[in-house]
Amino acid sequence: MKKDVGYVFSYDWFIDKTIKRYSGYDLAKMLDMPTCTYCNRNYTTTVISKNKKKIIRPQFDHYFDKKRHPLLSLSFFNLIPSCSTCNSNIKHGKEFSLNSHIHPYIDNVVDGFEFSYSYKSDPYYKNGLKVDVNVHSDRFLKNFLTDLEIEEVYNSHTDILYDLLYTKQAYSDRYLTILEDNILKGFHLSRKDIYRLVFGVYMENKNFEKRPFSKFKKDILSELGIIS
Repeated sequence: MKKDVGYVFSYDWFIDKTIKRYSGYDLAKMLDMPTCTYCNRNYTTTVISKNKKKIIRPQFDHYFDKKRHPLLSLSFFNLIPSCSTCNSNIKHGKEFSLNSHIHPYIDNVVDGFEFSYSYKSDPYYKNGLKVDVNVHSDRFLKNFLTDLEIEEVYNSHTDILYDLLYTKQAYSDRYLTILEDNILKGFHLSRKDIYRLVFGVYMENKNFEKRPFSKFKKDILSELGIIS
């Protein structure tokens, strides 16, 4: 009996690619989270071949660490689809609590903070750029973003920030309007379509999870006045 109980709450069988019954692949497919829930930097798509071969899926972070809370190892609300960087290298084993951190299934993360930038002397000098994370007044969200090292991780992508700043410098804040009214005029594309084609991400908050860096680019472009 004890062995059966241990099996029921064991995470090992859930992530076993060889089992035929319901597993982590089924949950990942149902959740359909194309990018990491935590960082929105890496793709976390689930791929299952036509002959049902399980190829890739996101890792599942345990919001409540499974070593401290073994009975929650397979709880749906405790399994957060994430990339290996966030799950294995950053969040790994950190104690999150509903009394100190927001929960991505319950709380609105996207609207609670903005990405911004600062620079030492020249905003168009790559090595002097810095990505900033500005949290509103939510202490739980600040704990969440701090423990996930979001600001530090995004500062490894100042090249993307530089490209956005260069767009402003080279094409002005009317860049999208120029494209819409002139170059792409005959294609009958919406502003959202043009935005996605140019920057490779979605403009709408509800679609941020579909492409990496969607929120980051939206926030910076808004600050630069390229979009409103």
